[in-house]
Amino acid sequence: MSLWSRFTTAVKRPIDNLGDKVSTWRTERARKKRERRWKQKKERVRQGHEYCVRLLHAQLYDEHLQRIMTARICDVRLAGIGGSRIDALERAGVRTAYDVYHRGEQGLCQVVSIGPKLANALLEWAHTHIPDSVSINSASPGYNRRLRLLKRQHFGLQSADRSGPAPQQHSSEQSYGYRSNFSQDANDDDDTESDFDYYVVLGVPPDASKEEIRAAYRQRMHEYHPDKVAHLGSELRSLAERKAKQLNEAYEALRGS
Repeated sequence: MSLWSRFTTAVKRPIDNLGDKVSTWRTERARKKRERRWKQKKERVRQGHEYCVRLLHAQLYDEHLQRIMTARICDVRLAGIGGSRIDALERAGVRTAYDVYHRGEQGLCQVVSIGPKLANALLEWAHTHIPDSVSINSASPGYNRRLRLLKRQHFGLQSADRSGPAPQQHSSEQSYGYRSNFSQDANDDDDTESDFDYYVVLGVPPDASKEEIRAAYRQRMHEYHPDKVAHLGSELRSLAERKAKQLNEAYEALRGS
């Protein structure tokens, strides 16, 4: 080997090693960035879910109070509650213990001839009808349906009532994910969100290789092939078309990353 060959080999080896290190560093940096973004989106979804659960429990508790606190003011004997004041309360929409509890002292004092003293007496009477506890069945279909509706509103999704106008979409929110079976996707289409995470759509982890992304893409696209859904209704065929577009968008984005 000539002196020049030995020189070029000695110089080229460190340069190649440096290039490999730079490429590895860029790949790792991109992976950490995607993972950090994924965790941030998951956290937003978790916080949104907890907020909707608290809101739903408050609504269910209020509805329970409305069903239980049905005692009417006209049937109670309180000092200072005469016919004229009962009529004034009824004209203001305050007829039951729930109405009194809902109005509060400030709302009651706005009714003509009802002062703070009488308002407090009415509130004490209403509080005697508040139940000690309320049981909420989180496994019931009605509970889950209402929770989904609140999530749609919280994340800016279209409501179940397709006749009304669609609310504004929020591009910063995270989807809840998509299942791999088409029939399950058809049942859960209302629960998915307009803005989605590409890794969730393809069903791969954030650190998936390009080969894994390609394999997942081909597997999922096979589920939505026109021959697979040709015998289904127009709504399900339209759903398959939307899912295929999402898969194509996710694959194009991840293939170039």
